[in-house]
Amino acid sequence: MDLVRRLPPSKQTKTLAAILTLVPDDDFAEELLADVDQPLKARSCEQTGEPFIICEYNRDADSFRSPWSNQYCPPLDDGVQPPAELRDLEVKMNTVFKEFCSQYYGSEGVSSCYCWEAGDEGSWACAVLFRKDIKGVGCWNSMHVLNVQDYTAEKVACYQMTSSVMLNVTEKEGKARTFRLAGNVAKQWKQFDAHLPDASAHITNVGSYVQKYENKLRGNLSDIYFGKSQQVVSEVRSLMPEVEQVHMLTMQAKPKRKRVWKQYADEEGQLYWYNSVTGESQWDDPPDVDAVVTKERKSKKEKKEKKEEKSGGGLMGELAAAQASRAAAQEESAVGGGEEKKEKKEKKKKSGWKQVQDDEGQTYWYNSKTGESSWDPPPEEAAAVVDAPPAETQPSPRPGEAGEKPGESATVDDVCAFLGTLGLSADYSNSVRANAIDGTVLATLSSADLPEAMGIKAFGDKRKVSVAMGW
Repeated sequence: MDLVRRLPPSKQTKTLAAILTLVPDDDFAEELLADVDQPLKARSCEQTGEPFIICEYNRDADSFRSPWSNQYCPPLDDGVQPPAELRDLEVKMNTVFKEFCSQYYGSEGVSSCYCWEAGDEGSWACAVLFRKDIKGVGCWNSMHVLNVQDYTAEKVACYQMTSSVMLNVTEKEGKARTFRLAGNVAKQWKQFDAHLPDASAHITNVGSYVQKYENKLRGNLSDIYFGKSQQVVSEVRSLMPEVEQVHMLTMQAKPKRKRVWKQYADEEGQLYWYNSVTGESQWDDPPDVDAVVTKERKSKKEKKEKKEEKSGGGLMGELAAAQASRAAAQEESAVGGGEEKKEKKEKKKKSGWKQVQDDEGQTYWYNSKTGESSWDPPPEEAAAVVDAPPAETQPSPRPGEAGEKPGESATVDDVCAFLGTLGLSADYSNSVRANAIDGTVLATLSSADLPEAMGIKAFGDKRKVSVAMGW
C-alpha cells in the first residue's frame, strides 16, 4: 500500500490496473480500491446535464450514481440508494458545495457530495469531493470522507474526517521541454464535536471543517513539493559559475562606502587593524586590505624607530628626533619632490590603474591592462592612516595566524575560535557546539557537510572554510 501511495498520482490508475492483472482476486481488488485514492473523474448527468464526480463512493458494479438525479449511469435496476433523510441532506449539500466550489475553483471546478448509512444507529458517512482539471496545465483532486455519529437527545454530532489531496502539474515549453510535478497528501484529522440543533446544521459543520483543513493541506503541498523542488534546483545548479559569483560579491560593495579598516600601533608599537564602523579590532589583515599597504606602513615605522635610536632617549632625544624629522622632510620636499612625483606617475603608467567615473558619476578604479575594476584604490594609491582610535578598542593579545587549520586534537571551542579567525558570524558557533564538532569530527567533513553540520550556507562563508581546510 505504501509503495502504491508513493507513485505519481497521474499514473495511479495504470498502476492499480497492472496490480489487479497480476493478482486477479475480487476480495483483494475491493480492498485495494477502497484503501488507495485514485484520481477523480467527472461525467455529466444524463437527466439534468449537471457534471458530477465518479469514484468508489458512488459506484455500484460498473455504474455510477448521479447526486443530482439519484439515478445510475449506465442504468442499474437494483443499485444502492441512500435513505430518504440522507438523500434529502445529500441534495442540500450538493447545492451548497456547488457554490463553494465556484468560489474557490472557478468555472472549471466540479464538486459532488455522497451520503450513505454506516451501519450503527444514528451513524452515517459522507464524502465531499472536488476536482479541477485544466488541460495541459494540471489537475487538482481533493477528497474529504467523514464518519458522523448523531446524538439527537444531546443535540450534538461527532465528526471524524480523513482528507487527501492529489496534485499533478505539467509545464510545457516548446516540444522538447516538459516539467512535471506530482504528489499527494493524506491526513486523518482529530475527532471533533459540534452543536446540532437540527439536521441541516450538518451542512454548516461539515462545510467549515472542509474549508479549514483543505487550506491546511494546500499549505503542506506548497511547502513539501514546490518549496523542496525550488531548493533542490538551487542546490543542484547555481545561476552563475563560481568565478562570476566571486566577482559579483566583490563588486557588490557600496560605491560611496569609505574604507573602514585602518591600521594603528599600540603602546608597545605593535600594529593592529581597527574598524571605525563596527568598533572591531584585530591583529590580522582584513580581507579587503592589500598586504602591500601593511608592508609600506611597517617600513615607515621601522625608519622612525631607527631615527629615535640615533637621536637618543628622553625629552631632549624626542625633541632632537622631531627636529631631525622635520629637517629631513623639508629637504626631501625641496630636493626630491619632483623626482617623487615623476616616479609615482611612472608607477601608475606601468600598473595601468586610473580613476574613472560611471554613468551615475561614481568614481572607481580601472586597470587598462588587465581589465579589472574596483571601488577601493589599488595598494599603491592607498592613503596613510591618521588619528588612532581609543586605547580600549585595541585587540586582545594575538591568538595566532588567521585561518590556521585545527588539528584532530582541537576542542569544540578551538573550532569556534577557528571560524572567528576567518571573520565568520558568531551564530555558526551555536551550530558547532550543538553538533559537538571538534577537531576529530572536523577532519571527516567536506564542504558539502557545512550547511548541515555548522549551519554555513552562504557561498562566501563556505568558500572561506573550504580554502582554509584545503577541501
